[in-house]
Amino acid sequence: MPIRQLYRIHHKKLELDIALADVRKLYPHEETSPEFVDKLMKRMKKDGYVKHPVLIDRNTQVILDGTHRFMALKKLGCRWLPVCLMDYENPAIRIDRWYRTVANLKSEKQLFDVLKRLKLNFSEVGKKTAESAVKSGSAPTAILTKQNSFTVKSKPLSLRQKYGLIKRIEETLKKTGVIVEYKYPSDAKSSLKNGLIDAVIVVPQIDKRLVVKVALARKVFTRKATRHIIPARILNVYIPLYILKNKNLADANAQVTKLLREKKPKFLPAGSVVGGRKYEEEVYIFEETRES
Repeated sequence: MPIRQLYRIHHKKLELDIALADVRKLYPHEETSPEFVDKLMKRMKKDGYVKHPVLIDRNTQVILDGTHRFMALKKLGCRWLPVCLMDYENPAIRIDRWYRTVANLKSEKQLFDVLKRLKLNFSEVGKKTAESAVKSGSAPTAILTKQNSFTVKSKPLSLRQKYGLIKRIEETLKKTGVIVEYKYPSDAKSSLKNGLIDAVIVVPQIDKRLVVKVALARKVFTRKATRHIIPARILNVYIPLYILKNKNLADANAQVTKLLREKKPKFLPAGSVVGGRKYEEEVYIFEETRES
């Protein structure tokens, strides 16, 4: 049964529809951080509402963005999830990746020791060659340092397995006291060039088709495997948890529709700061009626 649209915003590049979706019928495509899910649960329970809708593909109900919110609401016993429906096949919706940045590295030897501990072979190559090898699929990942770059060797792996391997490298590095974070590829390489970090882990690109295929199979990629770039998004809907726990969908839909119609969405251009976060995309915020 298709999800019922409750409120529509027409954007020049796509339609943004707010709706309530059954949490049991949604398909996440990435893992979550248990610590972050617990943190969100505590905040939502204290606040009594969820602030932003989760972004999903209207045709497959695959979650594109907001997996931690989905998991937190599910664990809080919510039957319904406020979502923003969009057409994933729309070329205006693009998919990119997150490079891993490495800081607090004592020396390159520390990095090599981790790879050897994981029984991984590696070879030194040029920086462009390293990224090209990951792009072509001839290497599952590559590591760039201030002076050198290396490709990691392995048996043939699926994209999901490659990200599993990268996760193992990340986790093993963290155990040695290294700080691993996630940045856009250009930002990661700029930070390395400017000496702000010690190394960059290059990751392969995932396409939309594979995101949907993996999610519908009830499998997931590792956390921060994809970065979805969307022309516009909806923020600050403030849906109370008691509505999301209502067993009657018709009642819940009516309550949410009434709440949204009592507010007026405000358009903000790309680069606006909402709730302390800068959004690269254009946003529509519903005028707040309470403290966030």
